[in-house]
Amino acid sequence: MQRSLRLDKGGEFADQIFGLYGFYSTKLNEADFKKEEEPIDTVIRLFTEIRDAWEEMLTKQKVKAEPAPAISGIGVGEGLSLKA
Repeated sequence: MQRSLRLDKGGEFADQIFGLYGFYSTKLNEADFKKEEEPIDTVIRLFTEIRDAWEEMLTKQKVKAEPAPAISGIGVGEGLSLKA
């Protein structure tokens, strides 16, 4: 995952995600070495929190981007002329 980051373009956010991905990698290696599930559960929990935060942000952006419903009699272009 770290290799997929564009550190030259992502600034501070990419640096933080790079560190987080490093943490994930360490925990997954720990789980493999120790044959324990707890480190995997930690990674899944953190990934889920981040996924949920991204989903919420994208939903809010979508709501902002949706046009407001037209009010009868005040539609775009009604009564307006761009001709000089």
